[in-house]
Amino acid sequence: MLFVGPDIPALLQPILKAVVDAIADIRAPGKPTQLAAVTFAQLPPAANWRNCMVIVTDRNTIAVSTPSGSTWAWTRSDGSAL
Repeated sequence: MLFVGPDIPALLQPILKAVVDAIADIRAPGKPTQLAAVTFAQLPPAANWRNCMVIVTDRNTIAVSTPSGSTWAWTRSDGSAL
């Protein structure tokens, strides 16, 4: 468990607490996470966002970056081609 100790200067405690809380949310999310919304043309290289998800607005789907042979590709969350 991460915490901000009392030996940290008071001015930095709120900032560090926000960072610690964000890390805790990543480790064990307790609520839905908002996804980035992009068009198909705006999709970044899947290899740069391994195992991530985005909403593809003009395809009305969620895309997942998944391994495809020796590379990475965006596929629909149901596994079909994007």
